[in-house]
Amino acid sequence: MHIIETGSKPFTPKKMGGVIDNLNYNFKGYSKDELYTTSEMGYLMMATLEEAVKRDDKEALDKIKKVFDKYVLNEELKNVDQCLYGIVAIGLYKATKEMKYRNYINAMATWLNELYIPNVGILYRKGSSCNFVDGLGMYIPFLMEYSRFSHQSKYEDIAMKCFENYINDGVDHSTGIAYHGYSINSPKIKMGSANWGRGNAWMALAMVYLPIEKMPEGIAQICKKFQETMMSIYESQGEIRQFINDGLLDLSATIPILYSLDKDRCLKVDKLLYSKYLREDILYFSSGPTTTINDYSPYRGPNMLSQAIMLKWLIECK
Repeated sequence: MHIIETGSKPFTPKKMGGVIDNLNYNFKGYSKDELYTTSEMGYLMMATLEEAVKRDDKEALDKIKKVFDKYVLNEELKNVDQCLYGIVAIGLYKATKEMKYRNYINAMATWLNELYIPNVGILYRKGSSCNFVDGLGMYIPFLMEYSRFSHQSKYEDIAMKCFENYINDGVDHSTGIAYHGYSINSPKIKMGSANWGRGNAWMALAMVYLPIEKMPEGIAQICKKFQETMMSIYESQGEIRQFINDGLLDLSATIPILYSLDKDRCLKVDKLLYSKYLREDILYFSSGPTTTINDYSPYRGPNMLSQAIMLKWLIECK
């Protein structure tokens, strides 16, 4: 809650720059306005709200409302990272019945519907010629939650189509592992890291919300192959690394992927194993922010995504 209220957090740099401007950019972190448009803060706010509702903690709910109203509610919808705040708004509307949250939810659904491109999906960066895996773990959860909330099946259909398109064009079908991205123009060349851990975590988070059993058989089989690959790697290495099968432990990859496998009853994990990475209630040993394809942080530290998904995982176990 302290992170959500203050916008302060330990910061993991993207990379070491070669000049002063780069160093300043890579170490400064997010401004308040930027922070409350990030998917990581969206997931953390979502998990914290879920805990507040489950405990009937009215004080915590009020704190989340104040932050949401101040920094999120009137922010222009500009990037896919903001989709998680739509799920927060659904939770706030259910708890308060205030129409401002319903209006926000409907505006986000309309915006995503306008961004949808048939046979491609929703681009992580509007106007890009490349589709990135990150977006799957941001807009698909909202589309699925909104479909249930509004009783409009077309939003589930959009989510399913987006996922199917990425599986077809941006995934290694023999392992189920996602590439960082692919070109949406012919030829559809796969781009970036073929084993980026957090990228596959974004895909795993999308799978938590999707009814895989409704997918075409070929897509469902690739999803199953992904789960089998991740289980095999975890069982042999005890972790998911920043680059799957290479590099160092990355909790921003490990925790979301294990959470997804646990939700689908593929694998049981002792979540307390990860308490050794806690420092003053903050999880460390996640990789820093990724700038773009082929530009990854070499540093380890906290990441709000790891924190949020671990919190969500623990809440759902209670």
